[in-house]
Amino acid sequence: MSLHQPVNVAARYLAFDLGAESGRAMLGVRARREAAAYIGSAQGTPCIHNLWIPDGMKDQCIDKWGYRKLLVESLDEIFSVKYSTKVIKDSLESKLFGLGSESFVVGSHDFYLSYAISRGLMVCLDLGHYHPTESVADKLSALLQFMPEVLVHISRGVRWDSDHVPV
Repeated sequence: MSLHQPVNVAARYLAFDLGAESGRAMLGVRARREAAAYIGSAQGTPCIHNLWIPDGMKDQCIDKWGYRKLLVESLDEIFSVKYSTKVIKDSLESKLFGLGSESFVVGSHDFYLSYAISRGLMVCLDLGHYHPTESVADKLSALLQFMPEVLVHISRGVRWDSDHVPV
């Protein structure tokens, strides 16, 4: 597979824990959503289902449109089963970069924010994914003008992704 050839990124990268082809990986995410809905129903309050997908590439990407189009299609398939927000609230978590994907990230903040607003989902703001000089308060006051709620992953905003260091 060429680095510049679009692939179904959601299915490809969600398959890592299933050891399965993309169709079964998609079913795995849908099964996790079903489990979250069951938990929310059993506890009487919504269960948060936050989806974070490790995607991107280390090299420059020629077809960014193609990768993002496939991610939209994959997410649409994942979220095709509708649940009441009384039992589950779906959230999408973006990323700025990752090891091995320093040049291009398919699920960027702009991408997931646009997708979430257009589909009535939450976004997750992971404080460890922003530069320490960025104000998440500014992001919250802007986002809450257009969506009823935001999931916040609170972590140490000392350096990018420092949330993986215990406090």
